[in-house]
Formats: sequence, C-alpha cells, structure tokens
Amino acid sequence: MKSRAITTLTLVSLFLLSGCVTFLPNVAPKVRAVESNIGTDFPYESRFVSVLGSNMHCVEEGKGPTLLLVHGNPTSSYLWRNVIPALSKNNRVIAVDLIGMGKSDKPDIAYRFADHAEYLNAFVTELELQQLTLVLHDWGGALGLDVAATNPEKIKQIILMEALIKPLAWTDLNFIERYIFRQFRDTEKGNRLNIDKNYFIESVLEVSAGRKLTEAELNAYRAPYLNLASRIVIAQWPREIPFDKVPLDNFQRMDSNYQWLRNAKIPLLLLQAEPGTIMKQEFIDNIKQEIPRLEIQSAGKGFHYIQETAPNAIGKHISEWLIKQQ
Repeated sequence: MKSRAITTLTLVSLFLLSGCVTFLPNVAPKVRAVESNIGTDFPYESRFVSVLGSNMHCVEEGKGPTLLLVHGNPTSSYLWRNVIPALSKNNRVIAVDLIGMGKSDKPDIAYRFADHAEYLNAFVTELELQQLTLVLHDWGGALGLDVAATNPEKIKQIILMEALIKPLAWTDLNFIERYIFRQFRDTEKGNRLNIDKNYFIESVLEVSAGRKLTEAELNAYRAPYLNLASRIVIAQWPREIPFDKVPLDNFQRMDSNYQWLRNAKIPLLLLQAEPGTIMKQEFIDNIKQEIPRLEIQSAGKGFHYIQETAPNAIGKHISEWLIKQQ
C-alpha cells in the first residue's frame, strides 16, 4: 500500500513539474467506498433573492427549523443535490449560490473574500433568517463563520465538513498542494489555468471528489462558467486564502471569526472525510484541542468534495445530530 502511494505521488509530481496538469485526473487516487445511486438530477425550483443590486440564486425544500447550506469553489448549490432530500424531511433547507457562482448574478466586483461575505450576510438579512443552522463546506466555512460572528443572535448551531475555517500556513499543505496553489495564486499562471483552461472545473473538481464524475454532473458544474469572464471568481478564490498572513486583511478577518467560534457556546459538529484534504487528521486534532465542545463524526472515505461520494452518510449524520440537539 505504501509503495503504491509513493508511486502515485511520484507520477502526479512528474506530471505537475512537466506542466502536464491536464493528466492529473488520470493518475490521482480514487475513493474506494463510493455510495451507490448518486443522482445527477437537480429537481429543485429556483428562487432569486435581490441582494445589493444583484440576484442571488437559491433552492428551498421542506419545512421546519432552517438550515442554510453554503458551498465553496468552484461549486454551487448543485453540490448538495443528494444531501437535500434527507435534510428536508424535517427541516427547511436553503442551498444558496454564492455571488458570481452557480445561477447567481455575476456583477463587476473584485470577488474578494470581503465581497462574498457582504453579499452572503445581506442574503441572510434579506430573508430574515433566524435560529439558523449553518452547514458549511470549503469557502462556505469561512463565509458562514463570518455570518455567524457578525450575527451571533441568528445562529443556532454550525455543521462543518472539509471547510476552511481559519488562516493556514504553507506548511499545512503537502508538496503537490503547495505546487498547485502557488500556480493558482500567480496572476498570469492562475488566469491561464483557471480562466483560459477552466482547470478547477475540468481537473481539480473530479480529482478532489475522488471519483469519475458523469458528463451530466460535469456539465452542471460547467454551466455557470461557459465564458472566460464568468471564471474570474474561480481564479480569485485561491488568492484569497491567507497563507502565512497573506493577504493580511483576510487573515485578520478569518482569525477574528475563528476566535469567535472558539469562544461561542453554540453546538458544533464536524463531519470528517478520511483522509480529507483541507481537514486532515492533524488539522482536526488541533481544532479539537482549541474547541473542546466540537463533536466529530466520520463521513467515511473521501477527499474534499465528499458530497459526491458520501451524500447519504452526510444527510444521515446531520439529521440524527439535529434530532439530538432538540
């Protein structure tokens, strides 16, 4: 097993160093225990909410306590399609598309972290959401915590999975991850990859899902980004991660929000993917030390986009945990 892992790492490294990044999905490891019958359809009625002069798209299902599902880069509410059914049996579930993403409008803004946070906070205010449970993934983690720290009176509990919730150091990444994200953060190279080649959608998404996505699934993820201008938001997200305090404004804001989370009393659940990508075991162990009230449950084998390999487990764990919190 160890030799196989080393071989895979060597192959991926060679492809990266040679510039052949398009081969990455072919040599990347796969999740072995993928759930069966993962649906491709998105059978939910669209709703558009006017926010700061633009329309933000969301879907809403079910009745009961309100859950807000927040995605990250480069996905949309489509990521939650197979999680929504279980959660909406006893809850009002809202899955939002971040500004510039999914079916939300794409205004002419810089798409900094602060921009996304402003729009998401305004979305929550516009819908007058209260007693809110946040279900957060990827950049949805940092944005959801910003909503929570800004509006603590509105938040009932928080659920995390593979979420960016605190500033990172370059040493938190392995060799391959550091290489890729340094390319992404370079203006010229990053734009060539994520705007010209749509690399985050065409390669990173499938690799980080850990399974081969169907053409229908890929087309659903591609749909919001069919022209170059629409991909600016995807290219900007990697530059917003505050590695070693850069950019400083994001470091300060995210660190402040994380300190709020540490000191808050609200219930907190983390669904762990094994081995995970953002939330690896060491990272989770550190968070548990800093936030003792954190509850951790396994979502099974998976990398980053675990909604694409274990949606039923996610829905089951969240539903059972919510019942226990009542």
